[in-house]
Amino acid sequence: VSSEGVVLGVNSAKQLFGRVGITVANPIGTKWVFIPNPGFKHVSAGKTGIWAINAADYIFFNDVLAPSWARVGGKLRELDVSPSDAVWGVNSGHSIYIRLGKDWQKVTGKLKHVSVGNSGVWGVNRFDRIYFREGVTTSNLAGTTWTLISGLLKQIDSGPAGIVWGVNRADDVFCRIGITNQNHKGTGWRYICGKRKYISCGSYGCWGLNPSNDIWFRHGVTAASCEGTNWIRIPGKLMQVEITSDGKVYGVNSRRTMFVRLGITPNNPTGTGWKVVISPPFKHVSAGDSAIWGLDLADNIYYFTGLEFPEENYAILLTDNFRKGGIGKISVRNPVSGVKYSLTTASSIVEINSSTGQLTLLVNADQQHRSEVNNSRFEIKANFGSEVRTVAVVIYVLPLYHGDPLALPAMTVVKKGLQTSQYIALNYGPAAEISPELLDRSLKQMSPDDPAFQLSVTQTRVERAIDLVKSIIILAFEKDYGRGAVLGFFHNQQLFSTATITKLDRESDCHETVKHIDCPQNAKYRRSDGRCSNLNFPLAGAAGTPYIRLLPAKYYDVDGLNDPIGYPNQPNAPSMPSPFKVSRDLIRDEIASSAARSLTPAVMQFGQFLDHDLDLSAGGEGSTACLSIRCDGSPADFQPPCYPILPLANNEPPCMRFVRSAAMCQLEGFPMEREQINDVTGVIDGNNVYGSSEETTRSLRVLQNDVGLMRVSQMNGADLLPEDPDTTTCIEGCFKAGDIRANEQQGLTSFHTLFLREHNRIARTLKRLNAHWNGETVFQETRKIVGAIIQKIVYEDYLPIILGPDALPSYAGHNSNINPSISNAFAAAAYRFGHSTIRSKFDLLDKNYEEVAPAMKLRFMFFNNTVTKTIGVEPVLFGLVGNVSEKVDTVLSKEITEHLFERGNQHGENLAALNLQRSRDHGLPGYNEFRRYCGLSNARTFEDTRNEIRDANNRAILRNLYNDDPNFVELWMAGLAEVPFPGATVGPTLRCVIREQFQRSRDGDCFFYENQGVFSPDQVLEIKKTSLSRLYCDNVNGIVSIQRNAFKSAVHEVRPSCQQIPGISLCQWKGALPLFLQAIVKGYT
Repeated sequence: VSSEGVVLGVNSAKQLFGRVGITVANPIGTKWVFIPNPGFKHVSAGKTGIWAINAADYIFFNDVLAPSWARVGGKLRELDVSPSDAVWGVNSGHSIYIRLGKDWQKVTGKLKHVSVGNSGVWGVNRFDRIYFREGVTTSNLAGTTWTLISGLLKQIDSGPAGIVWGVNRADDVFCRIGITNQNHKGTGWRYICGKRKYISCGSYGCWGLNPSNDIWFRHGVTAASCEGTNWIRIPGKLMQVEITSDGKVYGVNSRRTMFVRLGITPNNPTGTGWKVVISPPFKHVSAGDSAIWGLDLADNIYYFTGLEFPEENYAILLTDNFRKGGIGKISVRNPVSGVKYSLTTASSIVEINSSTGQLTLLVNADQQHRSEVNNSRFEIKANFGSEVRTVAVVIYVLPLYHGDPLALPAMTVVKKGLQTSQYIALNYGPAAEISPELLDRSLKQMSPDDPAFQLSVTQTRVERAIDLVKSIIILAFEKDYGRGAVLGFFHNQQLFSTATITKLDRESDCHETVKHIDCPQNAKYRRSDGRCSNLNFPLAGAAGTPYIRLLPAKYYDVDGLNDPIGYPNQPNAPSMPSPFKVSRDLIRDEIASSAARSLTPAVMQFGQFLDHDLDLSAGGEGSTACLSIRCDGSPADFQPPCYPILPLANNEPPCMRFVRSAAMCQLEGFPMEREQINDVTGVIDGNNVYGSSEETTRSLRVLQNDVGLMRVSQMNGADLLPEDPDTTTCIEGCFKAGDIRANEQQGLTSFHTLFLREHNRIARTLKRLNAHWNGETVFQETRKIVGAIIQKIVYEDYLPIILGPDALPSYAGHNSNINPSISNAFAAAAYRFGHSTIRSKFDLLDKNYEEVAPAMKLRFMFFNNTVTKTIGVEPVLFGLVGNVSEKVDTVLSKEITEHLFERGNQHGENLAALNLQRSRDHGLPGYNEFRRYCGLSNARTFEDTRNEIRDANNRAILRNLYNDDPNFVELWMAGLAEVPFPGATVGPTLRCVIREQFQRSRDGDCFFYENQGVFSPDQVLEIKKTSLSRLYCDNVNGIVSIQRNAFKSAVHEVRPSCQQIPGISLCQWKGALPLFLQAIVKGYT
């Protein structure tokens, strides 16, 4: 019995038991609990641990009073744990299993031994034949098939990337050569001197056992030189040894006692000594990065559930003058509710949160306190019931500008690396090989000749160079403390001097963005790039410029300038739920009761088309590396521009390798807050039809025998978008349009086709009316009219549905003091409300609005132009006005939450999770800050949102997800949960942000169609006659009738014929004189 009241005992069978339920009120406790152990005959419990003697009089000590091992169903002869804690095993009948969730799944084939690591899954069968498992990914952990590899081995080990070792029946040792990123199986075997019966490889080298159970360590093993340099004898004897990816060594001896090797670091890869791990009598052990598993003599399976700090000791690095506040969290590996943390001795330097292990620096590491903080040492104690663990921590304060000597060499390395990885060619090969992540990436791909491309590249270079410097500093300390044992928190202004940051910016090739351009007064036509849309703000709304902010950005790096929540080393970040968890708990599947029966799916489709006219957050460059990250939460997962959404338990759903949006580079000394780039023009100008650069516009035109037309392809005599032979992401081929997202799904492709046809219809009419006009004049006049038609539809037909009638004040003319640029909150959150209105299926109807083919699930329409190439765009277009829409709410179709961009057997992406991650990526403040911005009440709890979020169940879910703090829930998510504003489709907060944007887009754009001088008054009257319904009548083949407002449902109504639908008369453009001449002529008539 310990002084703390812990009661332990052993029975005649040498089984160890602990008494539970002991309290002051009940000193005899409630029951005995078995504690796995090597077979003790005598035990004694002290204040800091347990001492014991086994049958052979060996002495044991462990600082865990009651270590916990949990028994798992099933039996296995051998098992191995991957770095991400996936468990593979084989039973006595040589059947193969993988643990998925709480169940064992049988894998085809027969093996006597299996190994899983960063070099893949390998195995050998009872005939010593070697096999490699193909198709193992984060979304398919079980893989697809076994491939036979030449050679014979009795045991094999898959170690760090590029390292595979094995031994044969003669105990000869071999390593696999020729393993590359393109050839995971390698090309051959290389003999290594020495006799070993068992081998295992980790970060710092390979460990082996000879036939006499002696322990050996192989030094110098790398992927480039797999054989290493020399063997080093390690004291002790083991029957089996296993190494984790981060270098930890576990083993069992002939008496079935489990050991762990202490003191392993890069500088001392062989460690300092062995420590007993209290466990059942294991014959075999294996460990991943956060889980330890074992097998006993009866093939029973166990995993460790007790307390354990991931590292033996820790170092915390701070820059000079580091401000008091959070300095990271140190907690046990398997956190369970109820673990309590404390410092073993009182400290005036740090304190610890007893529930989380979060450390807080109590003083500034400045001139007054630097000597106190630097080299300060303390111990953290974790306590759970009778279990106690301690770990030592030391704080180091780096000298001022410690990173200066490393900065420019780091930039050289980064520039060299990005030269080969910054651009993903859109020709990905056969469509069947294309992943959802690549399809998503293709929607945000900037061309190398895009002006924003270089801005993004240079920003990524600076980010990576700074990150590389920080990594170099941390790695230097890890050589003494071990990988993962060093936490670094660096303020850039103390890590680098201003001169060094300026040099980094210049070396990154960041060029000063144009701050002023001369815009012609009274220009007749818009520029393709959107510049000069406002003479006071010449770059406002231009492609390749930053979004503007309604509220200050909220990032969580120590400087608060760049990193979104979830990045490593964020000592002051709040706890936020995974986007997957929010989607799982709050988003419900689309059901019939969610229908908005007064509206058509054309509301959704026009909304997406319009969104692509206003904003595009292109992906950050260098993203090729993001496709191959491990998704284990390690710092390597977050190398710029990577920002993965990590899987929940049991890899479900699988990791989404999210790429951060491209950001502006800065030449103002130390970086300001990260600002994302809008890669398209931010004014309503039809750039999705025509492009956001002169080069794109010209590539879409028919320039030979130019009469102002745009290029087309044809199918059965009907005009379609021109084909794009250079892009092979689409089934049945891709089309080309002014926006790279035109092929995303066939409804969007159909709308692009509609407006392309409208351009060519108007151009032909203008040419007939004005035979003297050249092709350039016809094209520019037509482009101007089409842009005006889009503006009219937006402000008079579409927005009254979304915002309610009279949401915007009457147009009072252009205001040159208003910046029309797109706000970050609009692009990354508020205008994504339309995702809630997406139906699971797209109807395919004929001119009588009757089904011509079964409705098509959306998952089969992504990047799939089969319907368009087979029966044209008409069935899709009729379907978009022939049925009802979905409401704006928290009900979303599984087609976008589980099957987004799905291809073959690959798991689709989750658009709800992507939206949440994008909000975080862009540093958007939480919902409550936007409530206050919009004049709503301050919400301290979710109950305070009851007037807007009226569903009590939704409020309860949000309360649980976000710790009852509306300041943290994303604007998009909470906005969907609001009830619609009276007469509107969206709730008050989303309505406020959307309304603000469209008012600025109208009033700040000097080319808005109603602005005096853009069109003549008679031309404006003609433009106001047009509608989406009229566009259908003029451009949809075979159309007979349509409702007057294509956005309003007419499922049970008689639709008027097209002759009854008003339209624009282009006679007002016949022989049109410049407006200033028209005024002169009118003065004489």
